[in-house]
Amino acid sequence: MKAYDLNPEKIGRRLLGLVPAARQGDHSYPKSTAKDYLDHSDPETEFISDILNLPTKVLVDKWYGGDDAMLTLLLSAQEKMDKALKDK
Repeated sequence: MKAYDLNPEKIGRRLLGLVPAARQGDHSYPKSTAKDYLDHSDPETEFISDILNLPTKVLVDKWYGGDDAMLTLLLSAQEKMDKALKDK
């Protein structure tokens, strides 16, 4: 699975709950909470865990398919945003 296949709403909900859960669990860092308490059975949670733990190059390769594919994705997203702004 690649980053663009993930459900952004699921990621957002999990991230929004991470800091309160870390505070409630008296963790110094939300990273610890993610490791200990998030259910790692879905790709969205795996993505969050990876972002908190893996080096950038590994993330790019794993979730974006490498540098070239990531650049293509970013340019495509920028073109869509530019078009949407022009259409307003």
